[in-house]
Amino acid sequence: MCFSGHRPGRLPQSVSSGRLPAALLLLASATWGLASPLATAADGVPGDLLSEIKMSDVVSASATTTKLTEDRGTVLGVVSLSRLLTDGGIRCEVKSQSVFVSLQAFNDATTTVSQDQEAGEQAGVTTAAGKDELMELTVDAEAGRVRVRLPLANRAPSQPVDGQPLMRLITAVSQQPRMRLQATDSALSLVVSVPNQKLNVTAIRKAVVELSGFADRNAATVNAITKVDANQPDASSNAASTNAVAKASPTKPTQPKQTLPKQTQPTDPQSLVGTWSAKVSNQDAWAIRINADQTFTMVHTRSGKNAISKGTYRIADQTLVISESGGVSLSGKLSATTAKSFRWTLLDKNGKPATSLDFQKQST
Repeated sequence: MCFSGHRPGRLPQSVSSGRLPAALLLLASATWGLASPLATAADGVPGDLLSEIKMSDVVSASATTTKLTEDRGTVLGVVSLSRLLTDGGIRCEVKSQSVFVSLQAFNDATTTVSQDQEAGEQAGVTTAAGKDELMELTVDAEAGRVRVRLPLANRAPSQPVDGQPLMRLITAVSQQPRMRLQATDSALSLVVSVPNQKLNVTAIRKAVVELSGFADRNAATVNAITKVDANQPDASSNAASTNAVAKASPTKPTQPKQTLPKQTQPTDPQSLVGTWSAKVSNQDAWAIRINADQTFTMVHTRSGKNAISKGTYRIADQTLVISESGGVSLSGKLSATTAKSFRWTLLDKNGKPATSLDFQKQST
């Protein structure tokens, strides 16, 4: 499985409807993770998460357009952004519609830090294992934001990933007020955006310190996501062993077909059509709307922070696979399926259960 990336410098659209106490989020993909930005909610998880969700708001949310002006101090493109950095003593390079800056360039620059910044924000820019990553800065003039992106990890399309550390990373990011995860087909990045009006080098450096500090603190988790278990045999070895055993073993007589218990019978896709919720705790809950046309909309709210996602799904061999419209996919085994509930168990790269969610039906 793999996923397609978003256009550089453009994050997925967030929801800003006042009718939404929670927003939708596609569960962490076993290939990477979050594709949608988080939108802040005022309260925690309501008792009935779905009773207050207006699904049409989720699907048809619209973005707010900011009037572009040539106010002094407003950065409207890469030229003015690169000039701002250069004037602040930070070496940078413009490529296409992005400005690239090394982390070391921020350390080398003689940037004046305002006195109202916290002591932790005045520390030097650091990254895990001392790597000097190349930051990408892009300007979204319509949204009035400058987005700062720090690459976290790269992977080959066929490289396995581990869902458990991925979930830990997503949880850690969700606790950061303005940080987002961004996924492409081959990379995982952190993103922080700052207003493009009255922008100065101090504000940009503050975002860089925030990103690099988080990456440094969570380096072990990030490395574990794409770490391959050396003791795990590859698929070709397994296939060869299976074929050898099949050839050496005598053919066994056909066993009569056994009737499975009702709850383990193959799941009929139509039986999952409807709205479902899974409450993990008083501050952590999921909701998903599964439609008959093989589309879904999912919501996650955690500690007052919310996110949304929508896409398509398929069910085969007791496995539910959901794919976000940006290309992120996640699969998990279905069990304990009844007319009013089902369990969805996500598996890690070794095929072992990583996370289980028990969904209860709310409406058809």
